[in-house]
Amino acid sequence: LGVGRLVPWAKPGGGAGSTQSLVNISYGPNGLALMEQGLAPEAVIAQLTAADPGANHRQVGVVNADGQAAAFTGADCIPYAGHHVGEGYSVHANMMTNETVIDAMRVTYETHTGDLAARMLATMVAAQNEGGDIRGMQSASLLIVPPASENTPDFATVYDLRVDEHPNPVEELMRLARLRRAQLVSGAGDAALHAGNRDEALTLWESARELAPELE
Repeated sequence: LGVGRLVPWAKPGGGAGSTQSLVNISYGPNGLALMEQGLAPEAVIAQLTAADPGANHRQVGVVNADGQAAAFTGADCIPYAGHHVGEGYSVHANMMTNETVIDAMRVTYETHTGDLAARMLATMVAAQNEGGDIRGMQSASLLIVPPASENTPDFATVYDLRVDEHPNPVEELMRLARLRRAQLVSGAGDAALHAGNRDEALTLWESARELAPELE
């Protein structure tokens, strides 16, 4: 229940991380703080797990602001459990029905041509299509933050969506992401109009309506 409250962590300019299996919530804020201090992802994970007597039950992945990634799966995580670290990303899962889940996530993330949100959602779908969690489905979340700039607040997000309890949480998360995407496109239209680009604004607003006609 409410996976989005515990698992994903991200901060503009600081990086992103996921703490899973028997969740140690402190891995989230502490991992971000260590990356902001300049520690490499491998060193971040080493420091987090070294200070945790329950590390063998944990699963954690981090990606810093430069796109360097690392992951850890404790030896006592419930199988199938594993991870894969790629260029600029990591995928990890535990209590999976099939050991093919990790590779399905890897292939989908690497080959999908959409933006980051679309790639992450497609990766979730791929995992579920391979059998997903042996307990079934309950909740899902999507957290994406912008790059840091001088005027970017620490709490800024691009997507911060949570499905806390649902018979098909990934499908519901995709619906929410579509509405949020329409909101972002509409906001870009507002910015275009403010800049004096009326035709561009009208085109963007039309695209937003096509994405989410139910919000008209």
